[in-house]
Order: sequence, then C-alpha cells, then structure tokens
Amino acid sequence: MEEKVNTKAELIRLFFLYSAISIPVVNSKKEIIGFLSKQDIIASSGMMGDLNIGIQRVIDHHLNTVDRENINSLNLLLQNFSRTKKIPVIDQKGRIIDTWQRGQLISAWEGEEETKYPDLFEKLLVGIVVTDTSGKIIYLNPVAASMATEKGKKKGRNLSEVFFINSEPEPILNKRAGNLIFDAAPMVNGFIYIIRKAE
Repeated sequence: MEEKVNTKAELIRLFFLYSAISIPVVNSKKEIIGFLSKQDIIASSGMMGDLNIGIQRVIDHHLNTVDRENINSLNLLLQNFSRTKKIPVIDQKGRIIDTWQRGQLISAWEGEEETKYPDLFEKLLVGIVVTDTSGKIIYLNPVAASMATEKGKKKGRNLSEVFFINSEPEPILNKRAGNLIFDAAPMVNGFIYIIRKAE
C-alpha cells in the first residue's frame, strides 16, 4: 500500500472512510509510537486554511505518544474496533503502510510479530507459514522458505504466489499441492500452515 496522506483534510477523510476514532502512527519497525485522535484533529480545524496544513506538521503537533505500560493507551486504540473491522496505519511521514485488524494491533503493541514466531518455529524440521486473513505471508521459517515454489522475496506476498496453493477460509488437513502437503488452522488474525514433503 503506497498511498500517502498529505494534508489535514486528507487525514480527516481517512477517519471517516474507515469509521476510525484514532489512527496509529508507527516507526520504520512497525512499532506503534503514538496515535492521532479524530476528536483532536477536528477540534483544531476551525478555519478552512487549517485543512491545508501538511501532514508532517499535524503529526508533530497532534501525535499522542503512547506508553506501553499504560493500558489506557491500548484501550483507546482498541475502541476503534467497536465500529470497524480494520483501521488504517500511517508512518511518521504520513504514508498509509497497512490496514490492521484487532489482532494485528495487539501483536504490534506487544511486539510479538518480530519475536514470537522465530522463537517458536525457526528450528522445526517442518515448514511453517503464518498468513494474515487475506493470505499475505507475515512469517515463514527457513524450512518453508526452502520449500517455496517461487524464489525471491516471500514475506508480504500472497501464499498462493509463493506455494501455488490457495489460502482457505477454514481449516485444511492433508491438502496436496505439487509435491507438498499442507495442514492449516485459523488463528485470531490469520492462518498457520504446516508444510511437509509428500512421500
């Protein structure tokens, strides 16, 4: 997703487009550093000229920084999901880097995505692939990477592009695709696939 928010007016449009009450702002590691509140942004837009203020200035003046120990900050972000399934996420330059579901937000808050999967799966002798709900790969262990049908970059691409198997909306067992066998189970915010070679 390469869209960018350039002005305060475009940011306000984003709030209404996604029915969001706050939008997370992340750093280059996709760690949440703060959020922009719809209420704050609209309250500071008293004149037409205010709507043309650049996004960098808006972030500098209106970013609510978060404290990971303060559960209230997390709760404010989770309130979004009472009215929508996904919220947009922007970086410090105003680029829309992704749309997150509730589980993805919690994982980013807890810093799980970068540490949890390698700790669990790096040394396993079977292939492990974790996808989001749309089938986009968010993690694969070295064994899975070596089994991939498609070479090159894998993380961030759709499972069907890398392994030539369609992502499924429900659990699968012993599904064969070429010389590989797939089992899959749903998680809160996606799927986990176990891959082994067919005998």
